[in-house]
Amino acid sequence: MKRSTYFRIVAFLVAADQPQALNQLEQYGLRPFMVVENRYRFEVPSMFQNESTFTIPGIRPIIGISENAFRGQNELSIASLLPDTIKMLGLTRESPQSLNYLKDNETAVNFFSWQDAFDKERRRQKPTSAIVSLRIKRKMLENYLDTYGYHLHFLLTLRRRTDKYIPEEDMDWKYFEVTY
Repeated sequence: MKRSTYFRIVAFLVAADQPQALNQLEQYGLRPFMVVENRYRFEVPSMFQNESTFTIPGIRPIIGISENAFRGQNELSIASLLPDTIKMLGLTRESPQSLNYLKDNETAVNFFSWQDAFDKERRRQKPTSAIVSLRIKRKMLENYLDTYGYHLHFLLTLRRRTDKYIPEEDMDWKYFEVTY
């Protein structure tokens, strides 16, 4: 039986000297990333505030996401580093329409998206699988973490349908979320 499964993994930073900030994050139910809706790729970097405005001290979002819900259909998101992170890493944008960033004329952050063929069955007009990924050079990120005293954490959100042969919007969805 085919099942629809969606997951999102978002990286964020926690100050090394403030591990209790994770408890506050969970207690208040806040998301450690910034969100806007329905923005095009070239608009995304200029849409976000600086992450230093986050409400929990010790938590530092580094990612901004544009959640796409054009015509009521939830599609893949677009992700970009937040302005403060771009500045602190010393990055420049590869081109105005790109979400790739350069450091010393070499690609340091790579935005990657991919999708498979469209489904011809129950999920018409949707790809059978798709991915959006923001890849950051490991050494550059490690230097950033060491310099500013942060630890890298991840928020994993999983959504999976448990029934079949009904439209996706009427499916019985199960949710799971955990922070590492």
